[in-house]
Amino acid sequence: MVVKILVKVYAKQGASKDEVVNYWLTKHAPRFRQIWGDKIKKHVVNIVMSAEGEEPGYQGTTEIWLDNMTDAQTILSSAEFKQQIMPDHANFARKVTWVILEEHVFV
Repeated sequence: MVVKILVKVYAKQGASKDEVVNYWLTKHAPRFRQIWGDKIKKHVVNIVMSAEGEEPGYQGTTEIWLDNMTDAQTILSSAEFKQQIMPDHANFARKVTWVILEEHVFV
């Protein structure tokens, strides 16, 4: 079973798409990978090209692929997540939401 943390990112007020994407890809995502690289099976950032029905500023998603729910809970409840990752969102995002998903592949 693959468990994913799927994160939706909304741009920081006043920041351009290029500024948001650059910070997300070059600073934030590498930091996350540096802290939990031993638990992460796959780390993907998806940048929005077009979004129907989304609120303004929706920039994309991050997928964190893990082996199990325990690893997801460990990451989200850790001091590193609360003290380093969560505060860093303010550098590029006005809003970040996430869900934990269980993957079922059909094709």
